[in-house]
Amino acid sequence: MKSLVLYGRALAAAAFLAGIVFGIPLALAFVVGDPLPEWDALRVGDLSDDVLLHVAASFTWLLWAYALILIVAEARAQVSTQPRPSLPGQQSLFQPLVTALLLTAPTVAATVGGSMAPTPPVQPLPGTTAGAPTMKQPATVVHDWRPAPVAQHSERVAAPVQASASSPGVREVFLLGMGAGMGLSLIAATFHTIIRRRRRMAAAGRRPGHLAALSPPEAAEVERALQVGAHLASDIRLRLDVVLATLDVALAARGYAPAAILAVRLDHQRIDLVLAKETVQGLPAPWRRDPDTGFWSLDDPGLDDRDAADPSTFERCWCWIGHSPDGTGRWRAEDVWLLNLQTSPRIRLIADTDHALNIVRAMTFSLDNSDGAGLSVAVDSAADELADLAVLVGGGRRRLPGEPVTLRIEDTLRPSTRRDLSAGATVLVVTDDLESVQPDEVRLVLDASGRLHTSFTTDPIAPARFSEADLQHLRPAVRSALDPPTRRPPEQPQPPLSVQRPPINVLGMPLDAEPSAGGQESTVLGEHTVEDLTAVAGVETGDIPHLAPRLVSTQRLSYQQDPALDEELRLLADPDCPRPRLRILGPIEVYASGPAPSGGQRKPWWCEIVVLLHAHPAGLTYERFVDLLWPRGTSRRTASALPRQTISAARKWMGEDPETGQPYLPNVRSLERWVCRIDGVISDADLARRLRARGVSRGVDGLQDLQTALDLVTGPVLEGRRARGYQWLIENPLLTELVPMIAEIAHTMAVHWLARGEPGKAEAAALKADLAGSYEDVTRLDLIAAARAQGNRADEDRWVQVLLDTHGGEVEEDLPAWTLARLDRIRRQVRYTAS
Repeated sequence: MKSLVLYGRALAAAAFLAGIVFGIPLALAFVVGDPLPEWDALRVGDLSDDVLLHVAASFTWLLWAYALILIVAEARAQVSTQPRPSLPGQQSLFQPLVTALLLTAPTVAATVGGSMAPTPPVQPLPGTTAGAPTMKQPATVVHDWRPAPVAQHSERVAAPVQASASSPGVREVFLLGMGAGMGLSLIAATFHTIIRRRRRMAAAGRRPGHLAALSPPEAAEVERALQVGAHLASDIRLRLDVVLATLDVALAARGYAPAAILAVRLDHQRIDLVLAKETVQGLPAPWRRDPDTGFWSLDDPGLDDRDAADPSTFERCWCWIGHSPDGTGRWRAEDVWLLNLQTSPRIRLIADTDHALNIVRAMTFSLDNSDGAGLSVAVDSAADELADLAVLVGGGRRRLPGEPVTLRIEDTLRPSTRRDLSAGATVLVVTDDLESVQPDEVRLVLDASGRLHTSFTTDPIAPARFSEADLQHLRPAVRSALDPPTRRPPEQPQPPLSVQRPPINVLGMPLDAEPSAGGQESTVLGEHTVEDLTAVAGVETGDIPHLAPRLVSTQRLSYQQDPALDEELRLLADPDCPRPRLRILGPIEVYASGPAPSGGQRKPWWCEIVVLLHAHPAGLTYERFVDLLWPRGTSRRTASALPRQTISAARKWMGEDPETGQPYLPNVRSLERWVCRIDGVISDADLARRLRARGVSRGVDGLQDLQTALDLVTGPVLEGRRARGYQWLIENPLLTELVPMIAEIAHTMAVHWLARGEPGKAEAAALKADLAGSYEDVTRLDLIAAARAQGNRADEDRWVQVLLDTHGGEVEEDLPAWTLARLDRIRRQVRYTAS
């Protein structure tokens, strides 16, 4: 149905344009012919009806010629990769028609071609028959430039397209040897969570004055693809949860308990449920019982009623086990079979060693590993691959003996000499012995042809697979997230048209600070001795220069001179300020003097454009702007019109400089390339950096500047980001530089107040960093020191536990060495002020 709508839209646009281009001149030629000879009669004063008709026809010919020019100009602008000026009437008259034709026609072709294209043959496993899927060589999975559909309502969740890296219109973004799109999305979500947690863990141990190195380009590209897969997996899980919650409500209304679901088959049109036990007499509408399989089935399970029922509170834990063959016997990747571990206390997988490992990896990595899921895996196996799998899924730490787990894997093919007897909700036994099957177990048997036979389906299914070669493609991204090298904070770029100021780094500190002869008293912490700072606050001596650098007199003078700083602080809060204003040290807010783009519900989208350009002060090329804002975008031919319109609307929104008359989002051309940037924007993040630089240059008097910088924080940095937007933050360090800057400013103030004997103010400063979203050990250690100095044992223990949770530790010895050393100094030297 969707393809017919698109086809009709493209056909209507083409017909209308054809009527203008060909119909009008043919009609004029047939009705009035050539009107030019009648101009002689007009010159001699003949004003007969025929003459006037031909004069009107002449003007119609001119209007038709201008319309033809507009159509050609708009078509060229649509397919061009560079922004082009528009003629009067071009966008209002012909842009919708040309856009409809160019945007829908490729989609129609893709839809029709995809439905008519033959299914490619599947290569069999070595020594097996054809018809079963194979994983002999890892495949290259790529995403098409065409917009991938989002799994909302009843839209189809599309599998990634398999193609070669040289195929036109595609780019290689993600290497993974998988063929099932929905299962791939579930695995991608797990790895996205693993990388995010490991990056967070590594950043938490950051020391003042240092930043984690940026991800290598290849790792960043993998992370972007994993993020897209994670979004699709979230749609799949939400869709399943809402449908089952609605079912639970319907059953409860009839006096039944929630259904004990053993497995589920899910595709874009239907959901089939396999029950562990049947206790319901008569199914609630619109569910029906499939006469062939006995499954509970629901056709077209959309999310239009997502508000009618919350996700089910009945705990279900799904893992991917495979996908189904189609009606012709070919294997397809358009659905997914999920097994519920909560109703499967014991599973027996019967397969040879290599293929069993592939299936176990797929089952484990497809489990929900999101925050709050509490996923934990134990492995009884001598195979290093499975042991590493448990550590990887568990967040990088090894479990303690006896700790409860979600899944316990018993490998009888390569048994371990040391048994892990941890209690678990589900036990997965891996064996090759068919005689070992027990009647109360869920059985998964892989036959010689590569088909998976289950104890709850009549026909075999294609098994889920994830090989060691597939995992190797993702290991660099995981490794770079866990142990990133440190880097010196780089210089903060200054906008091209701004007043040039002394250079500062992205953390707001003066560059190349040189020790002065004045000693500690010339710094922002000058009223305290080094001994006081180390004894009272537990600060390491080597970290003090990164908080309170000593500057020579010429440096202090240059950094103190920022005459525009106080005025821009005032303008940031002035509602009548003509310049664009941006707040990102809390909820994202954009204020501008021009007319806001239409569609108030899309304001987060327009705010993201401003934040993106602000994060690149030197500007972005047109191509880079498109690539970052539409990471899943479309081909250049079909997407170039939307960026051009977006820039135009944003330019009107930002307004014009009243002094120069130039737009704040100008048309800039550099080296024959269009550059997008915003000039004159007042940002709270930029002001906070400059306040810190001025504060540390003023010595003790600069503490007020640091407090003013903290007062700019109103919530988590970049709070309220557009859902599924800001994927460019994977490659841009904006967020990972602003939060450390706030954490270091708060750390400086907390150390000052602790040394001054006012732990309540130290706690307030550290809580500002916590409010900004800092999960760094520096912030938590300041809160521990403040709680200890106030005699608040409960808060101290709570923040110590937060430290342990951040690093996935059970005892304090699991903390990083630097963190543990400062914690020990705090406990030795910071005495309780109350019993």
